[in-house]
Amino acid sequence: MSMETASISQHCKTLRLASIGGQFASQAEEARQKKHSHFRYLEALLQSEVEDRERRSIELRLKNAHLPRMKTLEELDLRSVYATTLLWWALGNDGIGGKFAGCHPSFDNGHRDSSLDQKMNAYRSAMISCSP
Repeated sequence: MSMETASISQHCKTLRLASIGGQFASQAEEARQKKHSHFRYLEALLQSEVEDRERRSIELRLKNAHLPRMKTLEELDLRSVYATTLLWWALGNDGIGGKFAGCHPSFDNGHRDSSLDQKMNAYRSAMISCSP
């Protein structure tokens, strides 16, 4: 490694230009062989650095998001989606859901409204019909 190469590598490290630091020598040789201008060589280095930073930024955001692993459509349990939709509908589809059914407008001082009973019976029937 020449003094110039070592110096450029050190400057890239100081400036946190990892992609440029790792590629400047090979890109310089390629530019020389293809007779690219200095501007074309610099553009290629900077483009590589920008792409590398974008890729690392996305990787870091995904890692920090703590998202569950990626799933495929084959793994999707349509019966579960159907059951959730039916339950949402059966409870009046107002976004309250089963956890807060006691607060549902179909309850009046702890007494259930008959329309809710009808909806829950429809839900149970639908669940039985889609059982394996």
